[in-house]
Amino acid sequence: MQTLIKTLFVFVCFFFIGCADHTNIMRTTIDTIDLKSSSRQPVVSAYFYGSSALLKVIKPEVYIKLDIDGNTIYHGNVVRAFADKRLALLYSTNNLPGMSIGVDLLDCKNINEPIKFTLIGGRSEEDAIDKLFGKEDNVRGSTGYIYILRLDDFEKEPGLGCMEAIAHKQINNWEVETLNRRATLNKYIAKGLVIIEWLPST
Repeated sequence: MQTLIKTLFVFVCFFFIGCADHTNIMRTTIDTIDLKSSSRQPVVSAYFYGSSALLKVIKPEVYIKLDIDGNTIYHGNVVRAFADKRLALLYSTNNLPGMSIGVDLLDCKNINEPIKFTLIGGRSEEDAIDKLFGKEDNVRGSTGYIYILRLDDFEKEPGLGCMEAIAHKQINNWEVETLNRRATLNKYIAKGLVIIEWLPST
């Protein structure tokens, strides 16, 4: 488990649902990372945000980033978006008890380079994918949304990874892509653009 903490982001998400409207969901995300320097930066044409729900607005959420010694290196109430659509797909996954996701946002990737998704929990890799992305033939359970956001709405700040950016205000303008998350994941895997690492719950 110590190796996992040192090599990738571990995400612990808590949800407080005020009503059935998904726009009222508040997420608190805590990332634990081992900072490393990188002069390389990804080529970014837009930022992407993933959700399992069709949103009216994208609201800021509490985001805390810790180093491996437990020191806070970033803390803000922000909208966090990603430099690659594959990362937005990962963040569109279902949020279920006992399930977690991980990805290294300090590993600067371009669109033709593979990204490793770490899935934690479930009985097996297939079971974890079913739970997080839905089954391909279950349209309702596998539907997700990728929001394509304007670059000038986001900024970089100290403590963030090269694959993420933040906005301090709610986002109202975007293009949205509706997709079958499981089918999209399968295509990425088949092309070698996503590598799955599965770990059982500890």
